[in-house]
Amino acid sequence: MSDNLRKGDLYIILLPLILLFLVIEITPYEGTPEERIIYYFRLNSDGFEEIQIIYETSKEEGIMWIVVPDTERYTNWTIKISNGRIYQEELRDAEIEGVKMYFYDNLSFHFRGPLKLGINWTTRLGALVVEPNALFISPAIMFRETDTSICEIWKPENFKKLKMMVGSSG
Repeated sequence: MSDNLRKGDLYIILLPLILLFLVIEITPYEGTPEERIIYYFRLNSDGFEEIQIIYETSKEEGIMWIVVPDTERYTNWTIKISNGRIYQEELRDAEIEGVKMYFYDNLSFHFRGPLKLGINWTTRLGALVVEPNALFISPAIMFRETDTSICEIWKPENFKKLKMMVGSSG
């Protein structure tokens, strides 16, 4: 080291650079594309269940899949796109580890975004079972691990048909 650049001077120069690097690494980038899927289950007073799936992303383009009811065996559903565009839609059997999900199809599509879409249907075949250590709900809720996911269940205040089922522990 030269006489003009002492060890203390080197720390004064390097410390701000190290701090700047740490701030850049720790601070999340605000423009990061976010993907979110929300499931709304609304139980109405006559026992029907209204289901709405909202998918939102800020990505400019991508590929997505959503599990929807099998229209041949189950119920019809509708899709409404409020922002963006989907293309190359494909509806095929939904499977988990090679086993067909009897009541569901897999809706796969490419999109140009940002995208916001809603899928809606009504059914009388829904189920909600709450136990001390588990929750079972039908229709199926499925999403990718990378997506932010939310599930909301709404029921009328005076709804009497909702039963809590407690399983045995032995």
